[in-house]
Amino acid sequence: MVRFIAIQQRVRHELLRRPGRVLGFVTFLLMFGVALIDSTWSLYIDSLTQNHSLTGLVWAGCLLLTILYYFLFSSFVEAHDERKLFFWSLLITAVSFFLYPLMQSIWPFLAIAAVNYAAFAVRNMTLGVLVRDVASTKTIGRAEGVKWLLLNVGYLFAPLVIIVLFSGTEFLTVFWIAGACLFASAVVVAFALRVREVRHRVVNPLVGFRAFFRSPQRVLVYTMRAGLTFYWSFSFVFLPLYVKETLGADKIGLVLFLIVLPLVVLEYFVGKAVSAVPYRALFVSGFLIAGLAPSPAFFVAFIVASAVGAALLEPTTEAYFFTITKRAEEEEFLGPYLTGDMVGAMAGRLFGALLLLFVGYAALALIFGLVLLSLTAVARRAAH
Repeated sequence: MVRFIAIQQRVRHELLRRPGRVLGFVTFLLMFGVALIDSTWSLYIDSLTQNHSLTGLVWAGCLLLTILYYFLFSSFVEAHDERKLFFWSLLITAVSFFLYPLMQSIWPFLAIAAVNYAAFAVRNMTLGVLVRDVASTKTIGRAEGVKWLLLNVGYLFAPLVIIVLFSGTEFLTVFWIAGACLFASAVVVAFALRVREVRHRVVNPLVGFRAFFRSPQRVLVYTMRAGLTFYWSFSFVFLPLYVKETLGADKIGLVLFLIVLPLVVLEYFVGKAVSAVPYRALFVSGFLIAGLAPSPAFFVAFIVASAVGAALLEPTTEAYFFTITKRAEEEEFLGPYLTGDMVGAMAGRLFGALLLLFVGYAALALIFGLVLLSLTAVARRAAH
């Protein structure tokens, strides 16, 4: 018994000493499950709405709700244990994934989505804080690179599973595997993740949002973050619909696999490069590549090439946010910062859904590319 207690204490000490490894494993499990859903999400909503434009509008409405959740929950996250909140957000998401494929109409789906997106907002805020807590100011770039690498490894393997399991109309298996991944990640967080508790100040969310947007550099990184998720709206919402119509549902997984591949190959090295290469150079290059690649015409190859630009932006924007933000203000401003994801994603879905009423996919790709090119002017204002 004494030996067992000694071993248990040693394991706990090791987990506390190296929480980054446990958090990395959880991130992979989490993002693999989420990637399974993202790869089929627009098709699932489309099966309920039977309308491509309405699919984009429903998704945009869910994201608008998430922005509200970020505002409402930012002070709540500051006042509570991030690890426990992270656990409950994972568990609620797992249950939601199990329930989604049982829904046969849009209204029960929206009820579950309202709860799931609340968990999504809490999960994003707490994961960002936990990653920051296991890194120092000097290693935040590398930590973000590792986080995004693991995230995209999940997104890399998920389309391969889609190729095997998904027929284009049967969602049950995919959603339940995703739910199992989220449930497993919640179990790991409950029993294996140990982080040192940090006392945080609690700030009125309205005050926090106002203070966030008073800084020109925070507004700049917010705009770039929104621009990046605006880009992903095309790749993960409208591209699967196009591929299903032109190449067949069985090719969706392959196309998404090819899009994520540049991210997996490049993002760890990009994260390490922030200590040697100016942020401004990485930002401008990222938006140039992402904007120019799809502009000649709509071809899947061009969209895949544009992911190289996204690889320069994903790990660097969040690292830049932590670099320009004082440690004592990180939790206060992380919620407002993450709404950039939702604003960009919502804008991309609304923008694309409305444009599809008047133009085809080729013109849609061209217009998305031009929007990204315009963001190079914003990126040039980043501080050295």
